[in-house]
Amino acid sequence: MARRFITVRELTAQSTPTPHNTRRAEDFHDEIYKAFTEGEQDGSSVHIPVLHEHLRWRKGFVYCFTGYPGAGKSEFINYLCVLHAKETGAKIAMFTPENYPIENQVINLMRSYLGKNVSKGYNNICTVEEWEAAKEFVHKHFFLIEFGDVPQLNELLYEYEILHESEGVGMFVTDPFNAVAEGSLGDGNISKYLKVGLTQMKIFAQQNKVINVIIEHPSKPLLNKDGSLPEVNPWMLYGGSMWWNKMDVIVSISREDNITKIRVCKVKLQRLNGVPGEKELRYETESGRFMEL
Repeated sequence: MARRFITVRELTAQSTPTPHNTRRAEDFHDEIYKAFTEGEQDGSSVHIPVLHEHLRWRKGFVYCFTGYPGAGKSEFINYLCVLHAKETGAKIAMFTPENYPIENQVINLMRSYLGKNVSKGYNNICTVEEWEAAKEFVHKHFFLIEFGDVPQLNELLYEYEILHESEGVGMFVTDPFNAVAEGSLGDGNISKYLKVGLTQMKIFAQQNKVINVIIEHPSKPLLNKDGSLPEVNPWMLYGGSMWWNKMDVIVSISREDNITKIRVCKVKLQRLNGVPGEKELRYETESGRFMEL
C-alpha cells in the first residue's frame, strides 16, 4: 500500500502550534491603558535646561555622540553622566579605553562632580572632605570596565549584562565604539560589522530597558575651500548611513575656544524626546562642567 502523507489540516488538528515570538494588543493592555489615562511618558531630563527641547534620556534608546578629537565629547558625556547619577541615583557603566589608565576616568568624574580640581598642582583644588565625598559618589554610581586586550563586542555586552542584572546598572557608555570594532571585525568589512554590531547594541538597550550611549569618531574629512574643518555630521562616521539607520539619537559636538556647540541631528519619537536643533554651552576647564551662556 502506498504511504499517505499527513496533511497540514490533520497535523494542526492533532496539536495546535503556539507562536512564541508573536504578541497582540491585549498583551500590552496595562501599558497602553496607562498611556491613555496618564499620557505617554516623555524622555527624562539631561539636567541642562537649555537642552531639554532637543535632548532627553530614554530607556531602550541608543545614543551616538560624535565630534573631532579635542571637541569635548568625553568631557560632555562625563558631565551628563554625573548629572544623571546625581539627580536620579542611577548606576552607570563605562568602557573608556582612550582614558586609560583607568584612574584618570575616576579623576575626571570626581572633578566634574565637585566642579573643582582633585589633583595637586592645579588651581581651585578641593578640600580633603570634598575629595572623599567625590570619591564615594563615583564609587557608588560608576562601574569602570577594563580589559587586558581589545574586547569583542559580545564580550563587552556580556559584561554589561552582568552589571545590569547584578548591580542594577541602567546606563552604559562605550567610548569609543571603534575600540570594540577593532577587536571584532574579523574579515575587516566595516559595513557588515556595523549592521550586526549596532543592531546588537540596540537589542541590548531595548530588551533590558537601559540607556546605551556610544561615542564614535568621524572619518577624516575633506577640508573646506578655506582650509577649515567642516562641521561634523552623521554621514562623516564610518558607514554613515548605517549609523543614521540604527541610532535613536545622534549628537555632534564641536568646540571653539571654550564655547561648545551641541547639535542634535536626529531624534526618534520627537513628540516625547525633543526635536533636532543646536545650543551652545561654555566649557569650564577647571571644573570640567558645561554651563549655559
